[in-house]
Amino acid sequence: MKKVVDQTVREQAISIERSFIVQAPAGSGKTALLTQRYLALLSICAQPENILAITFTRKAAAEMKLRILQALKLAKSLTAEPQEDYLKATWHLAKKALEQDSLMGWNLLVNPSRLKVKTIDGFCSGLVRQLPILSDFSGHMSISENANAFYYQAAENTVLLLHEEEYASLLEPLYQHLDGDMGKMVRLIVNMLSTRLNWQPIINNPKYHDCVEFSWEIWLQKRVMLLAKAIEPWRNVLSPLWQFSCNQLVSNPSNTKDFKTVDWDSFSKKGWPDTDLRDLPIWKIMAKWLLTADGGWRKRVDKNLGFPSEGKDANDIKLFKEKKQQMMAFHSSRIENSDAENLRKILIDFTSYPIPQFDDEQRQLLVSLIDTLKLAQAQLVLGFAEKGELDFSEIANRADRALGEAEQPTDLSLRLDYQIQHILVDEFQDTSQGQKNLLQKLTFGWMPEDGRTLFLVGDPMQSIYRFRAADVSIFIDCWQNKLLGDVPVTPLQLSCNFRSQENIVNWVNDAFVKIFPTCNDLQYSAVEYSASTAMRPALEHQAVEVFLQAASDDKKEALWIIEHIKNIQTDDSEETIALLVRSRTHLSTIAQLLREQNILFEAIDIEPLSQRPVIQDLLSLTHALLDSSDRIHWLALLRGPFCGLDLQDLTRLIEHQSLCIPQLLCEQQSVAVLSDEGKQRVHKIQTLIKKWLLISSTKPLVYWIESAWLYLGGPATTDEQGLIDVATFFDALNRHNQQPNSDFSLAEFSASLEKLYAAPEIHQGKPIYLMTMHKSKGLEFDHVFLPGLGRATRCYQGALLEWLDGRSEGGEEEILLSPIKGKGADAENEFYQVIVNVKKQQEVFETQRLLYVACTRAIKKIYFSGALTEGKDAPISSSLLSQLWPILSVHLDDTTTELEENTKASELIMSPTPENYFTRLSQDYFAVDTLPNLIEPVLNSNQNDLANMKDEVSLEFSWSNDMSRIIGIVAHQFFQYLAEFNSVHQITSLLTDENSVDEYIEQSSAWLMQQFEKKGGASQQCQTAMIKLRRILKSFLLNEKGRWILSTEHQDAKNEWALSFRPYESKEHQQEENLIKHVVIDRSFVDNRQRRWIIDYKTGDNQGGDLQTFLDSEFSRYRPQLENYALALSKIDHRPIMLGLYYPVIEQWIEWQWQPLSPYPA
Repeated sequence: MKKVVDQTVREQAISIERSFIVQAPAGSGKTALLTQRYLALLSICAQPENILAITFTRKAAAEMKLRILQALKLAKSLTAEPQEDYLKATWHLAKKALEQDSLMGWNLLVNPSRLKVKTIDGFCSGLVRQLPILSDFSGHMSISENANAFYYQAAENTVLLLHEEEYASLLEPLYQHLDGDMGKMVRLIVNMLSTRLNWQPIINNPKYHDCVEFSWEIWLQKRVMLLAKAIEPWRNVLSPLWQFSCNQLVSNPSNTKDFKTVDWDSFSKKGWPDTDLRDLPIWKIMAKWLLTADGGWRKRVDKNLGFPSEGKDANDIKLFKEKKQQMMAFHSSRIENSDAENLRKILIDFTSYPIPQFDDEQRQLLVSLIDTLKLAQAQLVLGFAEKGELDFSEIANRADRALGEAEQPTDLSLRLDYQIQHILVDEFQDTSQGQKNLLQKLTFGWMPEDGRTLFLVGDPMQSIYRFRAADVSIFIDCWQNKLLGDVPVTPLQLSCNFRSQENIVNWVNDAFVKIFPTCNDLQYSAVEYSASTAMRPALEHQAVEVFLQAASDDKKEALWIIEHIKNIQTDDSEETIALLVRSRTHLSTIAQLLREQNILFEAIDIEPLSQRPVIQDLLSLTHALLDSSDRIHWLALLRGPFCGLDLQDLTRLIEHQSLCIPQLLCEQQSVAVLSDEGKQRVHKIQTLIKKWLLISSTKPLVYWIESAWLYLGGPATTDEQGLIDVATFFDALNRHNQQPNSDFSLAEFSASLEKLYAAPEIHQGKPIYLMTMHKSKGLEFDHVFLPGLGRATRCYQGALLEWLDGRSEGGEEEILLSPIKGKGADAENEFYQVIVNVKKQQEVFETQRLLYVACTRAIKKIYFSGALTEGKDAPISSSLLSQLWPILSVHLDDTTTELEENTKASELIMSPTPENYFTRLSQDYFAVDTLPNLIEPVLNSNQNDLANMKDEVSLEFSWSNDMSRIIGIVAHQFFQYLAEFNSVHQITSLLTDENSVDEYIEQSSAWLMQQFEKKGGASQQCQTAMIKLRRILKSFLLNEKGRWILSTEHQDAKNEWALSFRPYESKEHQQEENLIKHVVIDRSFVDNRQRRWIIDYKTGDNQGGDLQTFLDSEFSRYRPQLENYALALSKIDHRPIMLGLYYPVIEQWIEWQWQPLSPYPA
């Protein structure tokens, strides 16, 4: 490893007497630095709660907390200092922290919850819960992570106010401006509500919209001064040419066809314009006079620009020629001049700048728009109150309210001011304006000499979350002004890259210094490039490989990628590989080819949940059961795998029939026309109709949809992967309709599913990772492929209200507002277009940063691939390839024929999709009158409430709501996760003592609490439930028998193994439908003596009395249940079967061997 060139800076960052803002580029060890700073602060604090660390994701919070605890454990267990520099420094810091821990009696390794490492959302939630009255937060409210349904409902309710006299006059101007398009109005309001944290301070403060023209005047005045300064070096050349041109156009008005409405006479009298805003029209015309329509310097001038060729006499002709030559000399000399390039960009902006004067209609429209948004906010708050839910933005709003104003803080604010002495912020570049305001309130009144510190860490080059309201200008402003609120911060720059090999670091440096803007710019959110120094040595191979095509061919590109993947895996199967894309759709062809080549891959948030066949079947079932007249979904249900009618039977059933399908199925004469097999197949559906469509359920929708799916044999139509997706579906359905007879919108539910993604496929080996570039942030891979670079990406479309906010060079606030343009009014709203143009440029700069993030994930090599549009010599301007084109264009000729020349590629032939692919259950599956003695899988659910039932699953379920039952459900779910996770990652090998187990459970506490509430647990019971859950889980993980149950040495291990079977063989019982038993086995495996184990977890406790008496009673109670499980398994597994009951709370174990005698009824 090379010398750490920024070591002095890193040591300075640990200085706990000062506040810092640190720019930490990709791979620079940002989390390690935060960990060291936190440890250093622990050594001087009176309480660990004096330190607050804020991150933006749960993953980042968990990683930081884990690093801190690992450092403390290492310092406790290791007596001699480590040799490696970073570990040595961390060890010394942790030693001092442990000394303070011992002195103050914190016992952090036993009580890690005292380390306050929070997500920003989690911190805000904690604030509003501490002051519920002031923040309007009642204890029963829950947080909705996908609040789109609330936004739509609020938007629709707002638009409906058009029909109420009291509000119609407020909404009408905006409604008319949108040409009476209510649908568009709703969509635009929805988009605004999702970003309301950004615009609420603007519309709620009259100073911004009452003085909107004045704000524009100030802003445009500064731009005029900026242009005057930029053009000053050429004033002596241009001024006489401008005067000459104006004079000629006044003398020959017929030559002014390009400037028909220009008052050239007044321009001629004025001459060279001043920096006064009144001269803005002259500057606008001068910009068009110097540039072509597409923004380039003019290559020719003529009479239309005031440079005629013909004159009255030879002197005129000579003069005209001389002036034209001077003008052309100016243009030709500008092409390679960097200062002139800056001038050109400013002039381009000026061509679209408005004259800062709103007409009456524009003023009225702006007022209407602000009133509309205020009404929409109020409707949203009402919607939240009605459903008892809040989104994260509302939580942030109420947290802000709970803290009060800086000059008038609340008691909570004063208490926090006393408690919190040090704040560390991770990923500061992703801070929003609302989050910045929160930090300013928390640090209000802090002085450099009072010992309180602020530590801000981030990388503006990795700011890629504008769509989540992240504003990189906050980082830039803080860096440049060395100040956040009242707190002075010292800028520090890290430069070492510990991730990538030297060739990659050098390539990234060379490329992105050309791609990124040359300087920071607050207005445009532009970030200049900061170079890194590689700490890893260079590898022998080149840093990048490129495959470019003159015309797009997705298959060729996919083949090129597959070939390289196979070569990598041949050389080293342990190396990690990732395919990163801008849009999920860019992976479809590659994913198909990977499947056909049997290459394992894990698609992370790529495939929409609603596109999975098992979910489409579930949606059809849900639609059909909720609407008997929905012919399309009833036909899909009958044709799908649950029933599996062939096309001939479907035609016979509905031909010449107008009745709804459920009615047809209930009429004997309609069913009589079906084939014998068809009659068998519809039997289950007929039973379902009788039991469900003819009764009114008293239970939430999720229970009877799920039980119907189970009854129809849904689990047998999918695999383990599909069952995970099914659990997600039912979890989403439960969130949308938790109470019986409550309003339920199937359209809203279907729309919410579009926001969810299928779970990644489960693999034992190392898969290829497929994900978006955004999702890859914070990760690293040996090899990174960036396919589909030539594809167009969606450009910024504009919003209902456009605004620009920020700070000028003098520090004053700048807020520009403009309502959306109306239909056919593209050229009429220059205010709107100016702001949209700025935001489009912000988007371009963020695209450059997204590419930087993607490239810096690579440790060893980067692979670029993309294509031009056929017949074009440059990529689409909105594509990622257009940003890389100056660097990658040299590879075009080298790679267009590469694949054809490579013989290996010919082996990769994509096989055709099988025709007539049709999956359905066998006709006698679950048909009670002819049911053979079959064992069928029913449900291996991860998060499904019904999957936790251990006894018969029937069409009706009765659930008790006591806390113990819910604790048992959550514990079983966690046991399943432990067993499955342990089989892949061998987690029990890491949990070797009480401290490590406590740490692991603490890290899982947020998830446990979430699951407890999801399963129906009351909020006020959470703390009690968590105490009991911690006791159960800790005992399980520390007990020798528990660790043996989780052991990875067992064969054919199953968790939550669901089976259907018939316990009795006698023919007289075969017509009784209730003899079909559905069970779920907690844990089953084959031990090293080739015995099949069936284990049932019991989370109960011995409530006093003799322990042996309790165990005897439990054995008698549960023996019949486990004996029936054994009976079921004995039909497919002929090994000896052992049965066990495990009680982790009391650390007791009951086991016995099953004997194939007469079964006990379950």
